[in-house]
Amino acid sequence: MKKGVYYEFISIPCKGGERMEYSMPLGVLWGDHPMFKVYKETVLYKYLRNPKLGSLLLYSPNDPMDFFLSIKHDKIIEKKGPCLPSRPFALYMICKPHLKESFESYDLYFCTDIKTVYGKPEPYSRTYGCLVEMLVVLTKLKSKALDRRYLTYLDFLRWCIERSSPKEKRFKEVAEDVMQDAREIEKNP
Repeated sequence: MKKGVYYEFISIPCKGGERMEYSMPLGVLWGDHPMFKVYKETVLYKYLRNPKLGSLLLYSPNDPMDFFLSIKHDKIIEKKGPCLPSRPFALYMICKPHLKESFESYDLYFCTDIKTVYGKPEPYSRTYGCLVEMLVVLTKLKSKALDRRYLTYLDFLRWCIERSSPKEKRFKEVAEDVMQDAREIEKNP
């Protein structure tokens, strides 16, 4: 992994060696102690504020659609179980999160005891990148960390997905779902 680069994972909080029934995409800035932001409007913010939280499961899925499913909290975590991904994955890591600093709209964490348990990163596709960026922007819109001007950018990313995966209808459908969610946020700020 290269220092100074954001890597996208699906995060699942773990307590007492058991995964919790919650998942969320999480961008981790790689370095000696990888760091990530968690916005106050997210459920992960509340989980990480719990001193009894043990570790954070980070996994890179084989299917980028898992990022969308994790935002919808649908079918990523089927039931409680060991702190292991419940879906196929390309890379699986565990980190011990520590609060570094609190800001008005987010907390900044760093990881210690980060371990690669299994796998290595898969090749990166344009579709994967545009889809993940759409979901990052949507998450920030939901947590009120961005303003509505980002709808134009989201529309560009939707176009990117359509161009980079011309034969895969499900990616286009997810891009449209994200746009609909963003439009709802615009209507109801």
